Amino acid sequence: MLRALEDRRARFHRVRQTIMDPQQIAFLFVVLPERLPIWETEKAVGALKKYGIPIGAILVNQVLPEEVGEAFLARRKEREGEYLAQIAASFGDWPLVQVPLLESDPVGVDALRALADRMVTAS
Repeated sequence: MLRALEDRRARFHRVRQTIMDPQQIAFLFVVLPERLPIWETEKAVGALKKYGIPIGAILVNQVLPEEVGEAFLARRKEREGEYLAQIAASFGDWPLVQVPLLESDPVGVDALRALADRMVTAS
């Protein structure tokens, strides 16, 4: 039993050395330019930094292009419809609630109440 524990300890030590070696591994975070994803990424980055685990880069995804016109939004809306259908097919066993995209983050009780009034249960 002692031998098995020593072997496990040695394996964990090797894995830890590998994870902490920036020549072998680095974490890449993908963040959306929105409040909650930024907060979650800050927490995760802080935890990795605390233990000396290397971070390779932060990829900011879904950044709107400089010029957003009606054609761009129409294509996005069409693709969103396809994804919503996929979500319904994949997760239809559970209640699906759609939260609309807002111009700004809902901060405060009044804003959350207004958001709740706009949420739609998908069928």
